[in-house]
Order: sequence, then structure tokens, then C-alpha cells
Amino acid sequence: KPTVLKNGDWLLPVGLWRDNTNVPNVKFDAEELEPYTIEMLTHDLGDERGSNVYRSTDQGKSFERIGQVRISGTRVDEHMIVERGDGSLWMLLRNTGGIAQSISTDGGRTWSDGSLYLHGRMFRNKRFFIRRLNSGALLMVRNNSPDGKRSHMTAFVSDDDGATWKGGLLLDERESSYPDGIQAEDGTLFIIYDHQRYTLNRAGKRGVGSVQIAVFGEEDIRAGKPVTDKVRLHQVVTQLQDTDDTSGASGK
Repeated sequence: KPTVLKNGDWLLPVGLWRDNTNVPNVKFDAEELEPYTIEMLTHDLGDERGSNVYRSTDQGKSFERIGQVRISGTRVDEHMIVERGDGSLWMLLRNTGGIAQSISTDGGRTWSDGSLYLHGRMFRNKRFFIRRLNSGALLMVRNNSPDGKRSHMTAFVSDDDGATWKGGLLLDERESSYPDGIQAEDGTLFIIYDHQRYTLNRAGKRGVGSVQIAVFGEEDIRAGKPVTDKVRLHQVVTQLQDTDDTSGASGK
């Protein structure tokens, strides 16, 4: 998601993936493509590979690449940026060691050397969601399973720009990943995510294949439990049909 700064600039995080050996992360199935086609589609993006920042000063009509972060252990960047109270920019990135961070004090042009903000298996290599709320607090939604699994999707708030986090509203204890969301004008929060997004994964495990939505308020997060009438959890938005289903449900 782009971040709109106080000065009106839009900053769009665009990750051009790289693997841990710093070579292009491009994989093609040789059985489906001819060798010359693979060669044509494979490009070394060079210095553009990394956690890039693009800026628009005309509300999205045009963008220019102004900065980049490269942190060891980052492959699937999925980075997000928030503007802090002191005017600095705080970037968080998905990392194999946890959630990594970098800071810019010049509008996103240059960034500090990266470091791990949240370290350990509970945090590593998972997509999170962060944004500024209407109240001024920061919202973070992430997996919160001690064993490092993609489960226990939980919402937290911070009143000190990420130095500490409060509350902890459990949105979904099941397998869940890739949260994203918005806040309505009345303060209601809508977080969308997937629950077992496969009907059959690479390991042959059966899944639900659904997209879910959680509805709640900031008060619920701070209490760590539902305390308002806004709360609606485990709501199915859409669900894949399992085409391999032989139980007779193929006409649904």
C-alpha cells in the first residue's frame, strides 16, 4: 500500500525480489517453456533488486524511484512504510530472521543500515500489516504463534511509534496469512486475510482455500478481547471450489 506523507507525497514500496545469494530470483519450468523463451524472460535487474521506494508528487499520475533498502536475509520483501511523529520514515520488511527495519530522515531517498526489529521464529518470514489509525496510534496485524506457524492472526496497537505494543486481539487462531486492511471513518477496522489459501498444496495437504475478513474496533484491540458490538470474526468472503472433490459436491 502507498503511504501518503504529511507533505502530500505518495510513497509506494515496490520489492524486486532477490534470493539469499543475491542473484535474480527467477524460476521457470523447463517443461512448459522453450529454452529461448526462458532466456528471453530472464533478466538481471541489477541495482534495482531490493526493497525499493517510489514517490509520486502528483497523486499517482507518475512515479519515480527515489530510494532502496537492502537487508541481509530479505528475499520476499513485502515491505511497508509509515511516517513517524518526528517526520522520519519507518520501513518494516519481511525477513528470514524476523521483521526487519530501516529508517529514512530525508523523505525516503536514503535509508539506514537495516536491523532486525522483531527477532525469532514467531516473527520471521511472514507477511504483516501496519498502518496509522485515525486516532494516531499504529496498528500491526501479524501471526502470533510461538511455534512460528502461520496461525493466531492478532492485532496490536502502539502509542509510541512502535517502541511498544499494547493489547492483542486474536482475530483467527487457525492457519491464516497475508493480512491487509482499512479503517472506516467511524473507526471500524476491516482486516482481510487468507485461511488455508489452497485446496491442495504442494505437500498434498487439503486446505479450505478461503479469504476471510475480521471486523472490530481499536477498543477491542486494546482490551485484548471483544468489548464492542463491532466485532465479527471468521467471516468468509470467498472460497475456492475444490475441483478434485469426489464426494459428490461438484455441482455447488
